[in-house]
Amino acid sequence: MRLVKLLGAILSYSAISTNPMPLELHPTFWKMLLEGRLESNEQELFSIDAYQMQNLNKIREWAGTKTDE
Repeated sequence: MRLVKLLGAILSYSAISTNPMPLELHPTFWKMLLEGRLESNEQELFSIDAYQMQNLNKIREWAGTKTDE
């Protein structure tokens, strides 16, 4: 929760300051902030964390090929 408050403080400072700090956040963050919900597709998830998407695909692959013993 402390990190969320810190991010809020940074965003607030950046919004009201005459010298805003360059804060590049992922488009998914802004989408969630503006819309209040996140309905993401796999391509969007891949752009956020390609490594975890590879792991997810491997799990799906293993689940599909696993035979009951």
